[in-house]
Amino acid sequence: MDIDKELIKAVKSRDIKKVKELLEKGANPNAKDGDEKTPLHYAAEKGSVDIAKLLINKGANVNAKSCDGFTPLHVAAMKGNLPVVELLLESGADPNAIDKYGKTPAELAHKEGYTGVAELIKEYVEGKRKRKVGIELVEFSSGALRAGVWGSLVLKLRGSGVFSLELEGDVDYFAEDAYSLSGEGSVEVAVRPRASGRLPVKLTVRSGESRATKLIWLSVEEGKITCPHCGAKVEPGSKYCWKCGAKIEPGL
Repeated sequence: MDIDKELIKAVKSRDIKKVKELLEKGANPNAKDGDEKTPLHYAAEKGSVDIAKLLINKGANVNAKSCDGFTPLHVAAMKGNLPVVELLLESGADPNAIDKYGKTPAELAHKEGYTGVAELIKEYVEGKRKRKVGIELVEFSSGALRAGVWGSLVLKLRGSGVFSLELEGDVDYFAEDAYSLSGEGSVEVAVRPRASGRLPVKLTVRSGESRATKLIWLSVEEGKITCPHCGAKVEPGSKYCWKCGAKIEPGL
């Protein structure tokens, strides 16, 4: 049995310890079985809110569809699993999702007699309750940044939804117009610092109507490197010193 099949089996058995172990070993939280159901579908079916939360935090797609067009929210709704329904909605699940039969999660809940679940979903549909789809910065990292030279800034983020990024400060950057996230993941942004030293940069993450800002500090070296032989300032990437002719080792 491969690791992804083991994950689905562990979710079905409500074995959260095994689920954690398999995810840490690299099991795919979006793996699908023959019915195109994901581990999150089965967590929703079993009412395993802690396992569902774990899967979402590991990047499970809250709007994944099975061969019948069921999302995890459809499954949780028709089973009357209110805590899972609420978790999915807060994590960005679409309350208006339609299955292959044209049914919404609220309609399935109502059909099965779970009126409380149906009413909760309708509150999200009507906008009486807002989905918590904000994105937060977990951590960031960068390689060796030099003033005036393009480098890479890697942002580790957590949350669900479509979002965009903005950087303000003494830095140029290139980022995609929009990103999508469900759980936890990383995005890479091209940056070019305009100065050296410790640079304060304001990071803004916009997701729907929500906005989160955080001040990060970038450590930036001088744009030019120093020749270890004569002390002359040399452009990054130069193979030889312009002044003394000495060979410049890569990585300086």
